[in-house]
Amino acid sequence: MELKKYQKTVLADLDDFLVHLNKSPSMTNAFNDYWRDRQIRVGTGTRSLKAFREIIKGVPSVCLKVPTAGGKTLLGVHGIHRYFQARPASPKVVVWLVPSLTILDQTIKNFRNPEHPYRMKLDALFQGRVQILSKDEALSGTGFSPEAVRSLLSVIVLSFDSFRAQNKEGRKVYQENGNLSTFANLYTINKAIANADPTSLAQVLNTLTPMIVVDESHNAGSALSIDMLENLNPGFILELTATPRDTSNIISYVDALALKKEQMVKLPVVVYNNHDSTEVIANAIALRENLQRLADEEEASGGSYIRPIVLFQAEPKSKDDTLTFSKLKDKLVDFGIPKESIAIKTADVNELKNITLEDRACPIKYIITVNALKEGWDCPFAYILATVANRTSPVDVEQILGRILRQPYVRSHKKAMLNMSYVLTSSSAFLDTLDNIVSGLNHAGFSKNDYRIKDGQTIEQTQETPPPAKATRELAMADVIDSITPPTPNTAEQNAAQVVADIENIALESEAAMNEVIEQSKENPSLAVPFDLQGAYDMYEIKPQYREKAASISIPQFFEDIDAGLFNDGDESRKIITKSSFLKDFKLSRQAVNLSMDGTSAEAYSVDLASYELGESTPEYTRLATKELEAFAKFLNTLSPKDQQRELFAKIYPQLSRFDHVSDAELKEYVLKVFSALNPDQLETVKQNPYIFASKLKLQIDQLSAAYGQTQFDRAISANRIYAYESWTFPKTIGPLDTKAGLPKSLYLEEDKPNNFELRVINEVANLDNILFWHRNIERKGFWLNGWINHFPDFIIVTTRGNIILMETKGDDRDNSDSEQKLKLGKAWQAAAGRNYKYFMVFDQKLIDGALKMDDFMGVIKEL
Repeated sequence: MELKKYQKTVLADLDDFLVHLNKSPSMTNAFNDYWRDRQIRVGTGTRSLKAFREIIKGVPSVCLKVPTAGGKTLLGVHGIHRYFQARPASPKVVVWLVPSLTILDQTIKNFRNPEHPYRMKLDALFQGRVQILSKDEALSGTGFSPEAVRSLLSVIVLSFDSFRAQNKEGRKVYQENGNLSTFANLYTINKAIANADPTSLAQVLNTLTPMIVVDESHNAGSALSIDMLENLNPGFILELTATPRDTSNIISYVDALALKKEQMVKLPVVVYNNHDSTEVIANAIALRENLQRLADEEEASGGSYIRPIVLFQAEPKSKDDTLTFSKLKDKLVDFGIPKESIAIKTADVNELKNITLEDRACPIKYIITVNALKEGWDCPFAYILATVANRTSPVDVEQILGRILRQPYVRSHKKAMLNMSYVLTSSSAFLDTLDNIVSGLNHAGFSKNDYRIKDGQTIEQTQETPPPAKATRELAMADVIDSITPPTPNTAEQNAAQVVADIENIALESEAAMNEVIEQSKENPSLAVPFDLQGAYDMYEIKPQYREKAASISIPQFFEDIDAGLFNDGDESRKIITKSSFLKDFKLSRQAVNLSMDGTSAEAYSVDLASYELGESTPEYTRLATKELEAFAKFLNTLSPKDQQRELFAKIYPQLSRFDHVSDAELKEYVLKVFSALNPDQLETVKQNPYIFASKLKLQIDQLSAAYGQTQFDRAISANRIYAYESWTFPKTIGPLDTKAGLPKSLYLEEDKPNNFELRVINEVANLDNILFWHRNIERKGFWLNGWINHFPDFIIVTTRGNIILMETKGDDRDNSDSEQKLKLGKAWQAAAGRNYKYFMVFDQKLIDGALKMDDFMGVIKEL
């Protein structure tokens, strides 16, 4: 299952946070530094993200906020791999928590199916060393043992109720369990659970400090849920949800626009308010028929099969739900719908069991439900939500709407109305909810761009005093259904035709507006910022006197031509160079082995039992990591040399499996070649800490790759295969976190704050007569020099003579380990870009060949 662009961004966010977590003195610092790198404030201000919340002492807990239909489960699967790469010494035990038995069964089924994309990805990421366990299997010790934990990824799928001791089933996990006694013999308990036996499943998991993935984590905010998580003593908590709790530490935001760009969802949502429940049903039927006609035309012209489905969502008040829904089914039959086209799905009645709705042979076009389809159910053919219920909870509204959002076949369809979804209601409370909980929808990944509301009675005139609806909260559901009477045929056809035409006009206008927003976001990066983060930015425009000149400037980057071929339609003739462009023919197996083992043993995991600042304690995985290393070394000594190498390889290889430019076969061959070159003393050092060895090996592969990439870059320049092409333009607005105002000739109203040496240099530069304006280039967000490395120069300077200067400053407090690489790339860019483009590296006191000290630089720039 190929990751979408936004999914890759989310996982890169998780990687980056784990890097910050590894190097920061506290979880709070890691969170603050992570967002500071993104120019986002963290704190108590109204324009800041909320500060890090330590829900469970010593446990890093973060949340990925992804809208419904955004692929949260796939992100969770990848997130497991990313965590264990960052924390390789942690036992590879995962507790995957889900909110309901329906989702529990579905998750276990998918994770166990060798042909399901989730399981296929787990197997690929962990070399097939994966086991999926249910609660009963974990209790019985089936496949769950110290040996299995040491060699396999063990994913235990549980519901939120599994560890709640208020019921008999929940108490089992705290009771003595001879099946798990070997864990108690091998592992020392650091945190004893009150009233739990040392051999109990709860205590064993507590001792192993598992990674916890909380699926639909908005359901896990109760005191009981927090107690359960604390008893599990996790090493790391990863929340997946579209509707995070206030206490969630969100590190990645995805909004609906990102999903629409990838054609994952049917947006916008068109919400149409009808006079009464009779109109809701009549118009839902008519709208479905219209969508079916469009789907048939789409298929006839080469598109895929689609059978639009209506979800009738109700709120029963009678005790006999079965009778209520049978009545509604009978009413649909009265409207002329065949019985076989209608199915009921409630907590007690499931007429969808063992039915594949996407199957062409399936006759179902209408589904009657309450909340049974609220979570864990997705059918891309569901297009229309027809509701006679009053839903006031923001989470309920988002989750119910989520059932109709998934786009069939994850691609755009020619018929515009097949790219959107529809809500029909006669409930004033539902409309009020949609209008009054915009913030709730925003938190779920939606914004006002993602839905359109229209009242059949002209909403502008009735918004303050909505018309009385028959489906009010005071009426029993049976009364509502009894009040539904099919209108006369002529009236029904005329009214429905008018409503469908009205909805179609809204839909087409909405799609055009959304496509315009998508196009604008490509041109203006500030519009592409997820809605949740827009309030945390202060945006600064270009100063009026520089706008015309700045708009005329395009700064070169390195490009290569695209060969004309079968898949090139001629719209693009070139593409921008990336680092991977120079590694296409890299063969790791042909590279020399020259790995230094010096200092490896000294770099073993250390355990700092002192409290972190701000009252945070040492994460439990740190303690356990050291014990795991000791236990693993003892375990290896019981094996033959061949088996020792197999186990070491299984530990080391997963830490190296993220080189996109190195095939699995090449990587395995190289690692085995390195092993064969180790002498007995070196091998003994590797056995003591295979993870440090893996990090050294990874560094060597990075260095070999960079050296190869630089050589290929030089050859490509010499052969004119790559060239400088004017492409990058100044954004209309920027959003730096820390700013410096008042400096003369800055391009923007405020600029990213320079450090002390940078401030000295740019102040001198700005006071030169020949300088028109300058801009402090924002790291990771601004202009970059692209080659075998990516380099973001500190400043872009424009002179009155039209020269464009890139300047990198190096104060004496800087680590200049990469300066030579940056300078070489900068000079290659200068040579390729032309005489009006210059690159300088300016030092305070230290110096490398080709760079300048500040005084010498000032003497040069004033002549440009």
